[in-house]
Amino acid sequence: MPHFLLISYFLHLIHVFLYIFLQLLYNYCITYYYINLYIAAKESSIMRHLFIINPSSGKGKSLSYIPLIHELFDDKKDQYVIEITKYPGHASEIVGQYIKDEDFFVYAVGGDGTLNEIANILVNTNNALGVIPCGTGNDFIRSFMHSKNYKNILERTVNGKIEVIDTAKANNRYFVNIASIGFDSNVVYNARLFKKKKFIPSSMSYLLSLFYTPFKFKSIPMNITIDNITIKSNNLLFAVCNGSYYGGGIPISPHSSMNDGILDICMVKSCRLFRLLRCLPKALSANHTNIEEVSFYKGNNIHVQSNYEFIVQADGELTTCNDMTFEFYPNSLRILKPQ
Repeated sequence: MPHFLLISYFLHLIHVFLYIFLQLLYNYCITYYYINLYIAAKESSIMRHLFIINPSSGKGKSLSYIPLIHELFDDKKDQYVIEITKYPGHASEIVGQYIKDEDFFVYAVGGDGTLNEIANILVNTNNALGVIPCGTGNDFIRSFMHSKNYKNILERTVNGKIEVIDTAKANNRYFVNIASIGFDSNVVYNARLFKKKKFIPSSMSYLLSLFYTPFKFKSIPMNITIDNITIKSNNLLFAVCNGSYYGGGIPISPHSSMNDGILDICMVKSCRLFRLLRCLPKALSANHTNIEEVSFYKGNNIHVQSNYEFIVQADGELTTCNDMTFEFYPNSLRILKPQ
């Protein structure tokens, strides 16, 4: 009997110790889980910022933002990285590497070309795009903000709020502002030639090209489809607009909105040189909407074909073809709107 009691006592003791051990193990696991959950929450609340700087934008103006970025983040816990591009296409390569595993606020510190490169990587992702304008035109930010107030633009953008905008494709490449065929794309081409001249200020290159190109350019016969509408016309210009401004501030499509769910099209039919020169000042001040040769349409699927090759510009990026399709993508890009 005493032996039986002794065995029962030890079994009871083992049961008590086992219960205490399992309770401690349970409490440890719960504590470990919540600690890791807390750490993960803290890490996820730390924002990651990626600044892509094009050193050639604004004749080096973009580089002046580097010390300002460091100063801005001195008292922030957010993580930030500064990358400087070295060649065309480098911006998209850099961004593609960074956003593989993590989401970022990505800032295009440069012109509309830098913006276009980065936007082509960020469309339909959870990443957000901020724009620090340093280029010649800076037309996207003007269309987006409907303002030229760039004071403290770095701080205002970093502390801005996310808005979602529409984008579109010109053949296989996205654009966020305006793509066009004809006179204006030739203006962009000639403006780049003028920009290379040391005695011509870069800010004047587009305006100079605007008055030079009419003497060289000839209208283009186009076969156009806008959704279910078919048009055959000799045109000086055919612009597909998500935003309002291009060419350094020309309001070619004054009433366009980047989140209205549709594209605006501005078409200018062929006219005599003298007539064109008289109408150009009206376009600069958004008074061209009532000109006889100017027509406006809306649509989401647009196709342009010609028997002649034409230059296409999309956000200032140039290509040459004779067949172009424009496709609309609603609510496809997250943008940081400056405060």
